[in-house]
Amino acid sequence: MLLLSVGIGSLILQLPLGALSDKIGRKPVMLCCGTIGALVFLAVPLAGGYVPGMLIAFAAAGGLVGSFYSLGLAYAADCLPKQALPTANMIASIHFSVGSILGPYLGGMGIQHVALPSMFYLLGGMFALFVLSGVIAYRSPSVVQGAEAGARRGSSLSN
Repeated sequence: MLLLSVGIGSLILQLPLGALSDKIGRKPVMLCCGTIGALVFLAVPLAGGYVPGMLIAFAAAGGLVGSFYSLGLAYAADCLPKQALPTANMIASIHFSVGSILGPYLGGMGIQHVALPSMFYLLGGMFALFVLSGVIAYRSPSVVQGAEAGARRGSSLSN
């Protein structure tokens, strides 16, 4: 039931988050979703055994962070030249695969050897780290200028 709520949350928010990212930009949407997702994951242990609270938290987390893959690829398409997109897609797929393999293992090890809610602390911490690195990169002029230059190269290639 909890896994189903993650999927439903992702299905409900995927299209609105994509439309919002078209209007205000992908990076701000991803940073906002990462921030709220980190807070939701860190708050899951507070729900304890209250199933409706856990269902809401998992649906919110699934909706907010379930769109990272597609938003990330769209952001790469905004920043990279066309010929680099297949490589970016391949790298994203590899990262997704590594996360799919390591995530359950690390979560299980944390539950077994640290504490029951450690998996949620790990997820919340990783999303907080994502947001922190995004904010640092967002404020760095060289990164922003490089992304803008990549976007210009990509748009000039399509003309």
